[in-house]
Amino acid sequence: MRPWLCVFVMLFCGRLPASPLPSGRVTELHGTARRLYPDRPLALGARIAPGDRVVVDGAEKSGVELTFDDGGLLRLSAGTEACISKAERTIQLFAGRALIQADRMLGGIAVLTDTMALTPEGTTYLVEILRGPSGTFAGVEVRVLEGAIVARRPRPTLKTRAVVLPGERLRAEGGGALSRPVAWDLSSALAEPLIAGFSRPLPSRERIAGLADQQRRGVLAGRNQRLRKELFWHRFRHPIVLPELFRPGEGDQAPAIIVPRKDGASGKTRHGSP
Repeated sequence: MRPWLCVFVMLFCGRLPASPLPSGRVTELHGTARRLYPDRPLALGARIAPGDRVVVDGAEKSGVELTFDDGGLLRLSAGTEACISKAERTIQLFAGRALIQADRMLGGIAVLTDTMALTPEGTTYLVEILRGPSGTFAGVEVRVLEGAIVARRPRPTLKTRAVVLPGERLRAEGGGALSRPVAWDLSSALAEPLIAGFSRPLPSRERIAGLADQQRRGVLAGRNQRLRKELFWHRFRHPIVLPELFRPGEGDQAPAIIVPRKDGASGKTRHGSP
């Protein structure tokens, strides 16, 4: 783990005055998964709590579904390692792929990775730690199925952030800058193993199917354009307290926002206050 990640993990786990996720339980299990420190296997129905670190075995089609007592849901695929923060509604993702779904009115569930903080407004989204051919860290990718995500990078690239909306994906390769959000086929999400590979229907499945239909009819891009402006200038008030490395400093109160063009392939950066 990179040194600065240790700092903000410490901040999230012990010093921020914020409400953590509630306890929960294992509601579906494929293959094997373990809870670390102390190391013990997870069984169907086992209780999980903030501070637990979960590892899923690397066998194909392995996976685990954790359902929190407030209805929030976390699914982890084969080879994934994640920790439930003790001090925030936050999951720290160290390896693998995760699907997150949570109610906006409860604050959503944020994800911290080695190079990116993802803060949600409600939202069902996928996060993957990318690996190169030799298994070395290659970056992070987020795909939004419904709702909205704000992605931030740590200093010195703090002034760049991106709003990612349904049918968009964003990649941060290595330690470089955020890419611009680009379109991806939402209909393919319904065949995603973290959705189709579990027997329990995803609670937001119907909303995702509706958004996929909007994308097929060519109206989702315009909806996203309007929503992006609304979120950035007026609505976005997430309750997640970001670690110091992700918070604006002096002169950073009007951060840049990456705005994708209609074709989803490129964009521009806009600065300023409303």
